[in-house]
Amino acid sequence: MSPQGPDSGDSVELSWRVRRCAERPITCLFVILLQLLLSFGVYTEYGAWHCALVLAFLTAALTSYYGAFSYSLDDEGVTVRGPLGRAHHEWTEFRDIEVAGDDVRFRFRRSVRPPELVLHAPGRTRQVLAYSAGRLDTDA
Repeated sequence: MSPQGPDSGDSVELSWRVRRCAERPITCLFVILLQLLLSFGVYTEYGAWHCALVLAFLTAALTSYYGAFSYSLDDEGVTVRGPLGRAHHEWTEFRDIEVAGDDVRFRFRRSVRPPELVLHAPGRTRQVLAYSAGRLDTDA
């Protein structure tokens, strides 16, 4: 959390950076080994091109697991920066909030895909709930 003083004119902001695979290094190692074993199995059966395709698709599918994500909550809304881009959502876009383990799920008012924005906040769920409590308008 990086609060600014009241005299500075800046607002308070809550931000953090996480990488899911770094939270459990042994599990990450097993995922990488499984990925390599599957690719090697494809290589022995079908050849190098298919192996490269499988390796590329598995890596792309696991981007949310391997990649680093930055989350930022401020007066304007919620900003998520990840390996594939950036998304910003204003507070008025959210209907409500729910905590599921280390994840904080902001549900959208309108029907969109995906129906919720998931913030991975290990050890910060209470901070996120407290920060967003006054900003979510659940009556609208």
